Amino acid sequence: MTNQGRTADMELSMTNQGRTADMELSMTNQGRTAEMELSMTNQGRTADMELSMTNQGRTADMELSMTNQGRTADMELSMTNQGRTADI
Repeated sequence: MTNQGRTADMELSMTNQGRTADMELSMTNQGRTAEMELSMTNQGRTADMELSMTNQGRTADMELSMTNQGRTADMELSMTNQGRTADI
């Protein structure tokens, strides 16, 4: 009788047993929830992102190479014939 008014809270606490750890973990990780959700959303792209970070500084070269596809043979031929241009 003395604790009337707290009975509902106690019953609720008992009902939610097994979820206490999740609730405490959630409170502990406040501020990281958005990052965790973003990470889960981007599953499958993590490898690409890590590769991109690893190759920083080579991106321009890679893009240039992709842009010049189809001209590689001409460039190699030109290098092979250096010094014979006048004869040709």
